Amino acid sequence: MEGCSGYDRESESTEAATLGQISDIESIVELPFPSLLAVPRSFQLNEDGFFKYQGRSDLKSLHDKIVNFWKNDHCVKVDIVGTIGYGKSHMLAVLVLLLLLKPIYTKYGSTPFVCYIPDFQRILFGEAAVVAILRRNIQLNMSDFSGQIHTIEDIRAVMRYHKVILVADQWNSIDGPNTECIKTWERLRSCFGTSVCVEIHGMSTNSNPHAVLPKHISQDRIIYNGGFNDDEFRVWLQHHRGIFTEHKDELALLTGKVPLLLSAFRRVYKEGDSWESVVQRVQQDAISVKNWLKLLMIFYANIDANQV
Repeated sequence: MEGCSGYDRESESTEAATLGQISDIESIVELPFPSLLAVPRSFQLNEDGFFKYQGRSDLKSLHDKIVNFWKNDHCVKVDIVGTIGYGKSHMLAVLVLLLLLKPIYTKYGSTPFVCYIPDFQRILFGEAAVVAILRRNIQLNMSDFSGQIHTIEDIRAVMRYHKVILVADQWNSIDGPNTECIKTWERLRSCFGTSVCVEIHGMSTNSNPHAVLPKHISQDRIIYNGGFNDDEFRVWLQHHRGIFTEHKDELALLTGKVPLLLSAFRRVYKEGDSWESVVQRVQQDAISVKNWLKLLMIFYANIDANQV
């Protein structure tokens, strides 16, 4: 499925929402997926290519940090690390959307070429995949571009004139020490040369690659653990009343307020269900329980067992 179908059609209304609502944790807004690449399964898009996004308190500080790096012409690598299910990928997508809708300027007056790769594993599919991914990013950033992009040399010829903010989600997927990963990453780097100024790696704390990742490769690291804070959970409940508000304390304990698990409860619930039947259905749902134990162990790691 291709993303960004709503990006061009609704840019003005989306920009209004961007400026007024996206950073407001009281809001849940519909936003276009900011890419022409295939949409990861973690995003549920409507027929217009929009996904629902609940405002997160961490988004503004993340956006401000990236903007500050760019404005001050700082070349930096930033790890954005989150617990599986926290909503890191959605935050990165919204960050990209903000950067595309409202370009930022360096002190020298230049704006970024925003290269967003929502599923970094796809660049492992060979040179043709790398070319296709960057061709799509060129089309998104340069709507009037009419040249031909068939090879890495073609990409180099375009990118030599740009400074790049690279946002690579699912970074863990190619960050292994094996020859294939190293060769793939070198191929991608050859496309950019020295163009990348701000390099953002989206990764998960729940995966082995993160645990063995050399800590010196990034100059900045932002870690998001657990799930919604109390205010964000309150807003979620306001939009999912009934059985969830009646059992909000138990729901918080069962899910750790992790958005992925909350969405699992919402997905399996049918009107008239008892609370016990909803819990049982979630536990039997293969999608929901895949990382259930890992998520809860991380969330409760620093909480007294008696309280749990």
